[in-house]
Amino acid sequence: KKQIKKPIVSKFSEFKENEIKPSRNGRVGQSETVTKGKPDEKHDHQETTIVEEVIIHETEIIQTKAVTFILAMTIPGSGKTKLKEELIKEIAKQEQEYGNKVKFVHASSDDIRADLVDKRIRQYRETREQAFKATQKDAVKEFNHKIDLIIQEIIADKEYFGFAVFLDKNIVPDQFADLKTHLKELRSKLKSENISSKVIGLVPE
Repeated sequence: KKQIKKPIVSKFSEFKENEIKPSRNGRVGQSETVTKGKPDEKHDHQETTIVEEVIIHETEIIQTKAVTFILAMTIPGSGKTKLKEELIKEIAKQEQEYGNKVKFVHASSDDIRADLVDKRIRQYRETREQAFKATQKDAVKEFNHKIDLIIQEIIADKEYFGFAVFLDKNIVPDQFADLKTHLKELRSKLKSENISSKVIGLVPE
């Protein structure tokens, strides 16, 4: 039997079979050719095939953010700084080789504590040991505040969709519970912004 195909309707002519193209509203539509055949009553030995172009589905592509908290649970001098440097190198390598753009950010309790100690020594003329003891509570508060600021920046960031948050802090048992609670609150906040997150805890062998 001879197949006679009628022209596809002009408004669908921009689509091709099984091709995906973006539309103006930021969505993509996949098109598929559907054929319907029925005998032509005027021709006993001919069949007219009507070709219709149908968009079978539309999918809106939404890029979501993901945050990984890296918590190095170690004592001073165990290699946290070295680990941080190696992570920065690896992230840069991954971006160069595979195009994976991940923003590395970190909060260092040692840096925060050192700034507080220096300010207290200048202000109260204390010894470094006295200033160190006096700044313990303030150091914890400032460290948590630093993490809060990082989360705000991640939520507002329009360039990156992957984030590695390195938390450089000397963890002691009585402080771990507070930090765990704070991280839980931050992850809930991220979830409310449709941002996924996870925590990786690292301990020395």
